[in-house]
Amino acid sequence: MKRMRIPVILVSLLMTLSLLTSAAWAATPPQDDGPTGPVGPAVQTSLGTAPSKVEGGGGIQSLSGSNVTFAPAAGGESCYTPSVSQTLCFQSDSYTGDWEYVYNNWLKFPSDWVVSNAYVVGTPTCDAGGGWGTFNWSFQTASYEVNIAHTRNQATTDHCVATYCVDVTPGAGTTDQPVSWFFDGDGYGSAPHDPCSSDGYVPTESGLTCDEATNPVATVPACAIVPQVVLQPESVVTAGCKGEPQTHTFTLTNLTGYDSTFALSYDWDFPGDITAPGSITLANGANTTFDVTLGPRACLTPGEYHVEITAYDGAYADTATITIDLCVAKRTHSKSRWVWRTKAMSKSASCPAAWIESVTA
Repeated sequence: MKRMRIPVILVSLLMTLSLLTSAAWAATPPQDDGPTGPVGPAVQTSLGTAPSKVEGGGGIQSLSGSNVTFAPAAGGESCYTPSVSQTLCFQSDSYTGDWEYVYNNWLKFPSDWVVSNAYVVGTPTCDAGGGWGTFNWSFQTASYEVNIAHTRNQATTDHCVATYCVDVTPGAGTTDQPVSWFFDGDGYGSAPHDPCSSDGYVPTESGLTCDEATNPVATVPACAIVPQVVLQPESVVTAGCKGEPQTHTFTLTNLTGYDSTFALSYDWDFPGDITAPGSITLANGANTTFDVTLGPRACLTPGEYHVEITAYDGAYADTATITIDLCVAKRTHSKSRWVWRTKAMSKSASCPAAWIESVTA
C-alpha cells in the first residue's frame, strides 16, 4: 500500500484555525434569556397632572366632604314656624387634603322666606391650625339666597368649622324645608373645588359649577303648628311731632287650621284718629300686610301715647302695640325750604335724643 503524506504547512494551518475558533467562543458568553415568569409592573411617569381619586380609595381631595347641616344646638330654634320671625343656625364644615382655601359659602332658603340678618356664633376653628378672614354677608338673591364671605386659610390637611345663624321669617309651609349650600374654593390642587348640596345647587348668576354633589341639603323641620292668629311685629316704638301723621306696617298670619275672617280693632289714648282696615279675610296658612296710619292732633299735650291693635275671629286672637313719643313741632323758614323741628317738650321735659326733621322744598 502506498502511504500518503500530509504536508507540514497544511498541519500548521489546521492547528492555527482551531485555536482561533476556541478563542472566539471563549470571548462570547452564551446569552441567558432568564426565567419565563410574569412580567413586572410598568413604571408610571408623572406629567404634572394631579391623579384622580381611585374609587373606594382613601384620602381627602381638596374640599371633598365639605357640608352644611342644621344646628339648633347653637342657640336657634329647633324647627321653623311659618310667618314668624325666628333664628335658625347652621354648622358649616370644610375639609381639605391638599391645602385648598375656602372663600365663600352660600345658603339658599325657600324663595318665600325672608332673611334679615346673618352672623357668626361662637369662635370658628380649624383642626390643623388654619386661620380665618373677616366675616361678611350679602344677598345673592334678595331675600332668600345668602352669600357668606368668610375666608378659611386651611392647612395642608385640615378640617375647619364655623356656625352661622340667620334671622329669618319663613313662608307658608307645613313640611320640612331644604336649605341648599355651596362652597367656593381657591382652585388649588385637585378637584372638587366647588362642592354643593346633593340637589346640585349653584348660586344664581355666579358662573360657578358644582363639582361634587354628595352630601345632603340642610333640612329644617317644621314645628308642630299650634292653632293661632299671629300679628307682627308685636310692638313698635317710635317718635314724632304732634299734628303730623305716620304710618306703620303690620303682618297678619292665619294659622288657625281653617279659612277665617279676622276683625281688627284699635284702641288709642291720644287726641286724633287712626286709618286702618276693619277686617281681613285669610286662607289657612296665608298672611298679608296692612298699614296703620296715626293722625295725632296738633293741639295734644306732648308726651308718650299708645295704640293697641287686636285681631280676632271669635276663637283666636293676637295683639300688637305702638308706643309713640309726640313732641311739639316748630315751623321755621330757612331760605327756600320749610324745616320742622321738635322742641324739647314732653312729659319727661325732653324729646327723643335725635330731633326729628322733615324738609319740604
